[in-house]
Amino acid sequence: MRPHELLESALAACICMSIEMAAERAGTTLPEGTVEVTIDRCDNETGFNAIVRYDAVLPDADRELARSAVLASPAANTLRKPVRMERILTAST
Repeated sequence: MRPHELLESALAACICMSIEMAAERAGTTLPEGTVEVTIDRCDNETGFNAIVRYDAVLPDADRELARSAVLASPAANTLRKPVRMERILTAST
C-alpha cells in the first residue's frame, strides 16, 4: 500500500463504524454494504470522496441516516478542518 491509501482505508473504516453505530442507535438494520474512499490531491487542497454502496435499495430515511453518519464520522470531522504539521524532529541516538 502507498501511504495515502492507508489514509483512505482509515477514513473508510471510520465511516463504516459510524454508520453501524448510527443504525444501531436508530434501531434499524442496514443491508450489507461497502465504503470506498478516494483522495483527490490538488495543489492547494485535498479532497476526500466517499462512496457507500449497499446490496439493496435503501428507503430514504436509511439513506439520510447513512449520509448523516458519514458527515459526522470522527475522521471526516478531523479531516474537514485545516491541518498543520507540528514538531517535526530529527534526533540522533
